Amino acid sequence: MRARRTMTAVMCVLAALWLAACGSGGQSHPSDNNDAVRQAVLAAVDRAESVEVKGSSSGFARGLLIEAVVAGAEPLAADDLESLVLAARDASSRDPDYYRLRASTSARVVVDLTAAADELGLDWASYPDGISLTSTVVDEKYGPRTER
Repeated sequence: MRARRTMTAVMCVLAALWLAACGSGGQSHPSDNNDAVRQAVLAAVDRAESVEVKGSSSGFARGLLIEAVVAGAEPLAADDLESLVLAARDASSRDPDYYRLRASTSARVVVDLTAAADELGLDWASYPDGISLTSTVVDEKYGPRTER
């Protein structure tokens, strides 16, 4: 009977840890300077009409979700994607573990980011209506972020 109680207690602790690790997806984190990231991306990408930036969590990893509304439905050019990623990385007050990127028109037509990521040689993962990049991929391509 004692072994059963111990096992139940262990399972409860593990479940609580799992819920804590997964529970804050898509929410902004208090240490984020999302407005600075938003402004940096707007300034860096000529086609950007508006940008929304949110903190994002996946397990123990913390990242940025960046959604840009851009002019025109043609795929984003490689130099625009590069500018977006570097502006977000350099403006962020913390080092995100990943960047989840989406682009669409004001009419909500999804704008392709995959061709630009391929052209830049970035190892990206699919993310609904966009792409996901790890900070390791970004740092390997562009060098580590400089400290402020």
